[in-house]
Amino acid sequence: MVLRSTPHSPWRALIGLALIVLSIHLWLLQARPGPLSLAFHGAPQALVTRVIEIRPRAALQSPLDAPQRVEPEVSVAAAPADAMPPTDLRNRNPRSDDPPLLVQQAAAPTTPVQATEAHGPDAANPPPQEARAAPAFAIPGSVRLRYVVTGESRRQPYRATGLLSWSHDGTTYEARMEVGALLLGARRQVSTGRITAEGVTPSRFADEARNSLATHFRHEAGVISFSNNAPDVPLVRGAQDRLSVLLQLGSLIAGSPASYTQGSTISIQTAGTRDADAWVFVVGEPQILQLPGGELAALKLERTPRRDFDQKVEVWLAPTMDYLPVRVRLTQPGGDYVDQQWEATDRS
Repeated sequence: MVLRSTPHSPWRALIGLALIVLSIHLWLLQARPGPLSLAFHGAPQALVTRVIEIRPRAALQSPLDAPQRVEPEVSVAAAPADAMPPTDLRNRNPRSDDPPLLVQQAAAPTTPVQATEAHGPDAANPPPQEARAAPAFAIPGSVRLRYVVTGESRRQPYRATGLLSWSHDGTTYEARMEVGALLLGARRQVSTGRITAEGVTPSRFADEARNSLATHFRHEAGVISFSNNAPDVPLVRGAQDRLSVLLQLGSLIAGSPASYTQGSTISIQTAGTRDADAWVFVVGEPQILQLPGGELAALKLERTPRRDFDQKVEVWLAPTMDYLPVRVRLTQPGGDYVDQQWEATDRS
């Protein structure tokens, strides 16, 4: 039998055309830039979410209105803080032009005096005893102050930035101060508490650097306790921590500027993270300061060390800025110091 060649069937032509089209598609896929893959390279990344809570700000009382009534209490104390140079702050949009909140204590009751034998023409009619005037406070409105910080540690000079954040709603407050430098890291102090008839009344103070230490003001128990298990200290009414004392000093003087003349003193129990002591400030004379943020008139207060290991504290309060601290200089017994000077005020 002889086989004869026959013309290609149409099926063979279609199969050949399909192979050619498939080859072209495979070539185009291989030529796409970069691999087409759903595989994860490396460990999968966790999804991070953030929740932002927006709280309405309480209206602050105008100084032209009647002073806000707070439950009257009778004592007050005041002293500077081992304040570190001032803060990562929570975005609360504090305004520096909020009016100060006025707080007035009730007059201190007259203490009865035991009768003693008297002589002379006035013996039958002794002069009436005057009631001790109660201090008034003008709590500054919420604000953020920025500082240029210079200092020296172990004879090594450094330069850093500082931020003080102060916010309150008329009932509770939060103060944050942070100083940070590129090579030195950051240190933060946080004070929280209430606004009462005694002004700024802290309930907790934290100092955060390499580790975190806390101080608790247990008003009901009448003691100050420390997270490092240092012995409790009796709490004196009006006690402050080393950050809140800066705000308390300004609030006290702003409440009655004429009462704090040059040479007068203010004593406040001030707690750090290990102990508490009475800090006595002496009011100095008004000065004109040349600061990074400009020229400002300020009133200087100074705590002079009483013991060998005490820290010297110098604070300058600006009347035109609701007596907020525009300069704070802390000097250690060994000569190390930190000097923070106001540079700018955040109004938004």
